Amino acid sequence: FLLKNNYWVIRLGQSNRKFKINHKKFIDYPSTIVRDDCLDLYLIKNCKFMICSVSGLSSIAMLFNKPILLTDNTRPFQFRSSNKFSRIIFKRPFWKKTKKFISLKTYLKLPYFYHHLNYLDNEIGYRGNTSEEIYRATKEFLYSMKNKSNNKLNRLQTNFNKFLFNSLKEHYYSRS
Repeated sequence: FLLKNNYWVIRLGQSNRKFKINHKKFIDYPSTIVRDDCLDLYLIKNCKFMICSVSGLSSIAMLFNKPILLTDNTRPFQFRSSNKFSRIIFKRPFWKKTKKFISLKTYLKLPYFYHHLNYLDNEIGYRGNTSEEIYRATKEFLYSMKNKSNNKLNRLQTNFNKFLFNSLKEHYYSRS
């Protein structure tokens, strides 16, 4: 999608797996001989945006205030968007015992220990984002950046932010 829309795509990180994409605007950087940690910083500092999961590289993009499309997030209360153009899509939680998916609203209302960074997920599993979910999120993400003057959140996004804020207050606010 990005290549068809005339973007340069540079895959970052460390990986032994080579991507089999043959396009003049695609660079499979981890499989090149010039891969270097300092060059990672340079590329992130000079990119227009970044699509990634929670990793050290996403933290660097946040430091440079880059728009980020964060995929496969499991901890809604522990990662915030880096700027007004950033977006987050979550993995789908499910009960391991029944294999039944948990709605995001129900998941956010679960007790705090289910959301804690050290929770081992003995009861809950997570299905990663599908390529279709990432594709749709990428389209929306690019649309919001292209239409900077009209970057208001839609009704669903506004309601989700309010719900998330209220859930956060319920989880962390001391009632004593």
